[in-house]
Amino acid sequence: IRRLLPVETHRGCPYTCAFCNSPAQTLLHAGEGPYFRKKSMALVKSEIENHIKQWKVEYIYFWADTFLAWSNQEFDEFCEMYSDIKLPFWCQTRTETVTEYRIKGLKDVGMDRISFGMEHGNEAFRREVVKREYTNASAVRALDIVADNDMCFAVNNMIGFPDETRELAFDTIEINRQFRSDSVVCSIFVPFHGTVLR
Repeated sequence: IRRLLPVETHRGCPYTCAFCNSPAQTLLHAGEGPYFRKKSMALVKSEIENHIKQWKVEYIYFWADTFLAWSNQEFDEFCEMYSDIKLPFWCQTRTETVTEYRIKGLKDVGMDRISFGMEHGNEAFRREVVKREYTNASAVRALDIVADNDMCFAVNNMIGFPDETRELAFDTIEINRQFRSDSVVCSIFVPFHGTVLR
């Protein structure tokens, strides 16, 4: 048991998944500037230092829809900032954001585990209904990088999408058999107000 607190690094998301509230937030706030925003590393650092001082935090959960939605320069700034802190942490991101350089960099500064949204195992269904465009092969390659670097990771999946068949659901099961994750999560689709799939 460890004392954990969340730290927000991003608000919103640059991606437009059909089940998620972030695209709706972007539309809701249109005309007010971009809804997807990134905190400065100085602010992130001050919040972490406050958590350590005030709450004696031992573990950080980086609260971001897509933690690695950074440019390479921003990623390097994060690693430089966090190298002074080095508390173990957990974050979530997408397979498209994974590179060997990034996984090694996060491991060096204290990443303990990472979660990935796979959502669905059928490429056409994922592209046309879920609005996530990447191949199964690219997802397997990305998660192999994580496994090869001895990182604990979870894969998040969803069933019960509109028009999903039993066969399509089994495509999700099959793709998960190709991952060397230590945890697999399966949620049931919820048609939240404001989402494309609603």
